[in-house]
Amino acid sequence: MTKLQAAPHLSIAGRDLVAGRLARVVALAVMIGVGVVAVILQYKWNANGYMTDDAFISFRYSVNLADRHGIVWNPGERVEGYTNFGWVLLIALAQKFGTSPVDSSRVFGLASSAGVLAAIPFLAAQLRDAWTPRWWILTAGAMSAVALNTGFSLWTFAGLETPGFTLLLTLAI
Repeated sequence: MTKLQAAPHLSIAGRDLVAGRLARVVALAVMIGVGVVAVILQYKWNANGYMTDDAFISFRYSVNLADRHGIVWNPGERVEGYTNFGWVLLIALAQKFGTSPVDSSRVFGLASSAGVLAAIPFLAAQLRDAWTPRWWILTAGAMSAVALNTGFSLWTFAGLETPGFTLLLTLAI
C-alpha cells in the first residue's frame, strides 16, 4: 500500500495534487543528480587529480590544528599564512573524524557545488513562474550550463574554499 492509498481522507483531486508535487520534486532531484554526475565526469575528463598548490597551505594549518598545535604553519611559530579561516576549521574538523585533508576538501567542494545546482531552480523562479514549461526550460538550461562548465568542475575539486564561497554567494542572490 502506498502512502497515497493510505490517506483515505484525501479526495482524488488531493491525491493527484500530492502525486504531481512529488513527481516535480523527484524530477528536480534527478536533474540535480545528473548535474552532479556531469561535474564529476567533467573533472575526470579534463583535470583528473588536479589540486591547486595553495590548498596545501590550508591543509598544513588544518593538520596542525587537528593535532592540537593551533592554527600554525610550524608548532611553536605564530604566523598566519592562510586566507580562509572557516575552510581551515572545516578541514581540521573532518580530520578529527579520520578523513584526509585532500579527500575532505573534495567532498566539501562537491557538496557545495551540488548546493549551487540545487539553488538554480529558486533563482529561475525569480525570472519565471515556478513549474511552468518556461521555468523548466530555464532551470534545465542553467543547470546544464553550470554543470558542464569546466571551470566550475575544476574548482569543485581543487581543494580551496571556492565552491563554498560560490554556494554562499548563490544563496545570497
